[in-house]
Amino acid sequence: MTLNDTFCKIGSNTMKPLAVYKFRDYFVINGRRVGQYPKYGNYKTKAEAQEAAKQLVKDFYKGNYVKTSDVNYDKITVGEAYDQFQVFVKAELENEEITLHTYEQIIRSCDWFVGSKFSNQIVKSHRCSEIFNRFNVDDFQGEFINAVRSNFKSSSTRIKRKAYIQKFINYTLKKGWATVNPLAFREINSKLKVGAENRDRSYLEITTEDLQKLYTVGLEGEPLFNKAIFYLGANTGVRQSEIRALKWKNVDFQNKEIYIEEAIGYRYQKKATKTAKGTRYIPIDDNSVKLLQQLKLQTVNCSENDIVFSGTKHEVLSKEFFRDLFRRAVERTEMKHVTWASLRHYFASQVVNNLGQAWNEVADLMGHESADFTRRQYAFTVRDEKKASRQREAASLNLASL
Repeated sequence: MTLNDTFCKIGSNTMKPLAVYKFRDYFVINGRRVGQYPKYGNYKTKAEAQEAAKQLVKDFYKGNYVKTSDVNYDKITVGEAYDQFQVFVKAELENEEITLHTYEQIIRSCDWFVGSKFSNQIVKSHRCSEIFNRFNVDDFQGEFINAVRSNFKSSSTRIKRKAYIQKFINYTLKKGWATVNPLAFREINSKLKVGAENRDRSYLEITTEDLQKLYTVGLEGEPLFNKAIFYLGANTGVRQSEIRALKWKNVDFQNKEIYIEEAIGYRYQKKATKTAKGTRYIPIDDNSVKLLQQLKLQTVNCSENDIVFSGTKHEVLSKEFFRDLFRRAVERTEMKHVTWASLRHYFASQVVNNLGQAWNEVADLMGHESADFTRRQYAFTVRDEKKASRQREAASLNLASL
């Protein structure tokens, strides 16, 4: 019996050798018990993996985090690294460090990247140490920028794809499989924006007349419940996930406002609002107050902790409820396609036009993290009549002076 065997048998069950199993055409170690990944390492034989597993346990209890195994770090391929990265990101999702939406975006972006062709070879077949190398940064950046420009037209989409792929390369860098992250340079963002198309949000625009038609004609015959949720959405610009979580205790009839503090996420689970500023008070008008008061009188779920717009199969409404409600309303009015996002954009346009370009105030009402983001999203809705009037007057004076 070797010293390592003796060490692994001493004490509790946590000191037993780590499990070894075959993955693809090599062997890996389940290193969860020592803070590593379920698919740790890359060994040709099971015997090599078992010896490395013993060393991992020994080093773990000695507090030696430097010499953990004899893995050939320079031979790890991008595909092998990506397999382990997916486990890492999945753990982030389960620990609620990232949202489901972010998780899906990361996987979608990295799937595209590892399946692309760089330097006449599929990315996942490259070794990390070869493709993420300080000696070929310029070449890699050039191919990456061209590939992103060819596949994604929107500027925001390009920047997001780059950010998620950069996260993956950072992972390989921290694991020691790469020597540099070629995407960690500021100038790349400006290059990615060249030739990008501005996202057309005009399809989301809806006028007051459209809204009135949807409410009076499109929702004719619909129960009070449906009319109230539609009207409140247009009056507050609240996110769909947030209105699904609204409770009666957060409806203040006296002060005419609602308090947003929660949202509904994946599989009907309650979660925090999308941003830190998502927790906010939103003023409501007299019609909203009246509709909510009538609804509270009619519903049996009217205690302080009850959901205002509760579901039937679940405590909260499903996303399909909103889809079907708007589909019926649109069919009755024969209008263009309208969604809950249209109500949020309508609210934003109304607020912007009434408050002017007071982006901080608009951001607070919308629950955005920064005023700059709000300006980028809704600047196209601004119709500053006072400013336009001044411009007309200035133009007229100029013409008169000729």
